[in-house]
Amino acid sequence: MEARLFVVAAATASAALFGRPVHAAGPTKDECIDANESAQSLLRTGKLLAAKRKLLTCVAPSCPGPVRDDCSQRLNDVEAKTPTVVFEVRSDADRDLSAVGVTMDGEPLIERLDGTAIPVDPGEHKFAFHADGFADEQRTLVIHESDKNRREHVVLVGAPPPAAPAPPSRATPEGPAPTPTPSSDDGRTQRLVALGLGGAGVVGLVIGGTFALVAKSTYDHALNQECNGVTTGCSGTGVSEGQSAFSQATVATVGFAAGAVLLGGGAVFYFTAPKSTDVSVTPTLSARGGGLALRAGW
Repeated sequence: MEARLFVVAAATASAALFGRPVHAAGPTKDECIDANESAQSLLRTGKLLAAKRKLLTCVAPSCPGPVRDDCSQRLNDVEAKTPTVVFEVRSDADRDLSAVGVTMDGEPLIERLDGTAIPVDPGEHKFAFHADGFADEQRTLVIHESDKNRREHVVLVGAPPPAAPAPPSRATPEGPAPTPTPSSDDGRTQRLVALGLGGAGVVGLVIGGTFALVAKSTYDHALNQECNGVTTGCSGTGVSEGQSAFSQATVATVGFAAGAVLLGGGAVFYFTAPKSTDVSVTPTLSARGGGLALRAGW
């Protein structure tokens, strides 16, 4: 008897808890009125999609009858005025593409194309199309109210493959600084200048020696022929020849000095010039036998 009472009590409790269905609470009267008024404001600015979401709220069974009827009529008008677009995207190889993401005015519109019409608000919009392996495509369209199933053909061009990174440069081991390369003439120009100076010095010495001999001859002639061996008893001709001998001796001195300077400078230039020794060994063969020939140049 106690067991039967327990079962009846349990059944009664279950019926009390689970016997009545639980309904989700719909929008309140104020929420319905606010949704209807908001939808009207959005319609005046051409935002049909946002207005549709508001009208779907105020057609709920919990809304007052007059509000619900008004929202229902407006919803039918919005459905008729909302334009739709069908995007047909192909590759530059004339292949249909479906894995294409589309944005409208910078906001995501659809993640993947499935061939169905897409509702959009009327007006000018900037659409961008993106697919992996292809360059993005952008298009500006003016969508007209009540324009249904407008078809837009878009072609995506394959993006070029990314450039291969440059191979890392191999670090060269540190070593001694490179030895400067000697000039191509190996001191030949300096030696040529030295030879020129030396030649000018020889000419100066020759001139100095010649004028010294002439001066000695002129002086001896004046002293012995015009002065009778005494410098204090010279005739006018002897005096003139003495002066000529003095001038000739001066030229000889200048020639000797200049020649010595030029010859010395040429020697310095010649012996300080870079030297290049070219040595080669060449095998030789003759009727008497063979050997090696050594050639060297400086």
